[in-house]
Amino acid sequence: MSYTAPTETDIVFQGRPDLTGFTASGTVDRGQTCIALGTMQAKAATADVDNFIGVAVYKATDGNMVALAGPGCIVRCIASGSVTTGDDVQTASEGKVYSGGTQSKQIGVALETVSTGATVRVLLI
Repeated sequence: MSYTAPTETDIVFQGRPDLTGFTASGTVDRGQTCIALGTMQAKAATADVDNFIGVAVYKATDGNMVALAGPGCIVRCIASGSVTTGDDVQTASEGKVYSGGTQSKQIGVALETVSTGATVRVLLI
C-alpha cells in the first residue's frame, strides 16, 4: 500500500518553528515524518527510527527544498495502526506514525483517537 498524503488543508500546522533549508532526498509528501540524511537533507522515514527531524509541510521531489514542522507544532500524519488520544507516537514505514513502539524515540503525542490509515493530529515534541 502506498502512502496517501493528508489533504492540503489537513496538514496546515499550528505553532512554530518550521524548519527550512532542507533538501528532499527522494520524494517527500506532506504529512510524512522525515529523518535526517546527510547534511541538511530530509527523507521520508522508512521504519521506526531515532533520527526524526520533523514532518513535511508540503510535497517536494528529489533535490528540491522542503519545509518541516518541528517540535511544538501540531501536525496531521497518517496512522499506521490504531492510535488513542494521549498515546506516544513514533515514526513508522512510509513516513507514517504509530503508537506502542519499543525501538524508536517518541516524536509526539496523539491528540485524537483514530483507526489504521486515518489522519491523526500529533503534537510534536
